[in-house]
Amino acid sequence: MLHPSLAARVDAIHAVMSREALHLRFTAAAVTFMQRCVAFILRERINDMATIDSPLLSRFRNIRIFDSTSWDIRPNLRNVLPGLGGAASLANCKVQLCYEYRHGALSFFDIVPGKNQDKGYAAKLPEQIVMSQLHHFMAGGTLMVTNVPPEWLPPEMVRPLCMLRWQIELLFKQLKSVLAIHKSLTGKEHRFRCELLGKLIVAILIHKIHADINIRFWNTKRQEISMDKLYKRIQERAFIIMELLLSSLQKAIEFFTSELIRLLKNCRKLKQKSRLSSLQTFDGKISSQSVKDMASCDLT
Repeated sequence: MLHPSLAARVDAIHAVMSREALHLRFTAAAVTFMQRCVAFILRERINDMATIDSPLLSRFRNIRIFDSTSWDIRPNLRNVLPGLGGAASLANCKVQLCYEYRHGALSFFDIVPGKNQDKGYAAKLPEQIVMSQLHHFMAGGTLMVTNVPPEWLPPEMVRPLCMLRWQIELLFKQLKSVLAIHKSLTGKEHRFRCELLGKLIVAILIHKIHADINIRFWNTKRQEISMDKLYKRIQERAFIIMELLLSSLQKAIEFFTSELIRLLKNCRKLKQKSRLSSLQTFDGKISSQSVKDMASCDLT
């Protein structure tokens, strides 16, 4: 059930309630509860979070990627999540997101009206992200400007590093194509927010699992786990996991653990010489001299 109705949801969980009774449970208090659940999950860690092993990335404590994704929603919500109006949509929802690449950490900044501009979040960025002395690089005819000194970032690696920006686009793709965060059948604010927050909770959990496994696979085997494949394989088992959760948390954990071990064999990225991943590019292009230069550079 990708976009189930309330009646379908009630039937799926074998609940002794009507669809109207379920509808009435989407309240302001329910939204607050879901927001607290999101905040709790974002704080929790899976094991001791490792970091990606890469000579190039080791010079940076964090690599944060900021972006947003938005979509049109029911016009009934135009007073709480207004769009740009006019020829554009009356109501639009935007999710602001920060993705820290080295640890695979994810944090949802906010759910805001689609009319809000991304540049308004500049004041909320960490203090370390400031523009001081700028350095210019030419990469394939493209001018790139950065405040990272050349000793930390060899010129030939500027373009590959910039490609990390697409990691967050891949995440947005999973949020929409697999979790369908942009699909909703309601025009009621509290139900809309609860549904969206519920999907984001699932996204955070899957992403934490992927980050933990992917980092360990890369650091020990130089292999990667496909985020796209992992999302889809978990989606295929979502209904079974939900039924087990309703009966026994322990059974759900045991099932998911056993399935995860099995499905990882089919979620590994295949190595393609014509289409290297970002990490494979870093490993393949960076020279030994560049590694020595970065190792001798003091991070102060």
